[in-house]
Amino acid sequence: MTEAVLDKVTAWLKTCPLWGERLTVDYTDGLPGSVGLFPLGLEEISRREDVAGGVSTHCRCVFHLDRVTEGQQDNAENARWLLSFQDWVRQQSLSGTAPKFGNAPARECIRAEKGRLYKASQTGTAIYRVVLTAEYVLQGE
Repeated sequence: MTEAVLDKVTAWLKTCPLWGERLTVDYTDGLPGSVGLFPLGLEEISRREDVAGGVSTHCRCVFHLDRVTEGQQDNAENARWLLSFQDWVRQQSLSGTAPKFGNAPARECIRAEKGRLYKASQTGTAIYRVVLTAEYVLQGE
């Protein structure tokens, strides 16, 4: 995964109007209000070469976004935040305001999926996890 992809994703996440948390990469301090972005790597989905020798590569970058929250009882507020965040990502992707990673903008997509309560601890904190997936095409590579 290139540094540019990671930088673009972290800068973009901080523009979310729901944001107020601290964002770190590959780490979270476990305190409520902290968020860790965990890159899971770059996957080459397909590669095509045209008759002129140009190559088009369809790529996918996947991240886990872990948000640490307070509470062990009814977490409707945290669940609402999670759903709102996923909707924000969808709207950003549909409107074309999400970050671009490739050079074929019409084939860009970023999704926030599978949001859920990932872990609850005895100390009164919980971790909510969302899977962020960015798919893009690099032409002429």
